[in-house]
Amino acid sequence: VGMTVPWELYCQYGDRSVLTEHYEAMKRYADYLETCVGSDGTISEHTILELGDWLGPENSHNDVGFLLATYELYDLDIMTRTAIVMNQTGDAKKYSSLYETRKKWFNHHYIDPTTHRTLNAKGEKMDTQTSYAVPLALGAFDEAERPYAVRYLAEACQRENWDDKKIKRP
Repeated sequence: VGMTVPWELYCQYGDRSVLTEHYEAMKRYADYLETCVGSDGTISEHTILELGDWLGPENSHNDVGFLLATYELYDLDIMTRTAIVMNQTGDAKKYSSLYETRKKWFNHHYIDPTTHRTLNAKGEKMDTQTSYAVPLALGAFDEAERPYAVRYLAEACQRENWDDKKIKRP
């Protein structure tokens, strides 16, 4: 919220004052996230508040570390854009570089290079609605992976009876 709300307020109203007010806190949070990244590149689910898709029909199949990494990318993207708006060139380069490095790691670690399906931290197929929808929405997939993710998201929705043919409407 500390990253998203100031950014979204700026996007909606064009008022930089909210970014000015929250810029240092946003930087501290982005920097804190990097201290949560382990030597293997994963983010420990015990170091920051656990994220999840508790309403998704496949919640028990989602990898918390995967979701943490997805939101980390989103936060780094917001931080990069905020630094650009605030004319903080050094910070923009720093967060952009972190974003690119972590995005490469995410796509290498959580995407099967052969099938292009999502994987959990153990390298096992995850292949859930959440594992495609959240990274698509937050820009975590590489450009080449997006078409696969869209297709697999549609398949996951159909598996879970989310198409109009299988849901009885009142």
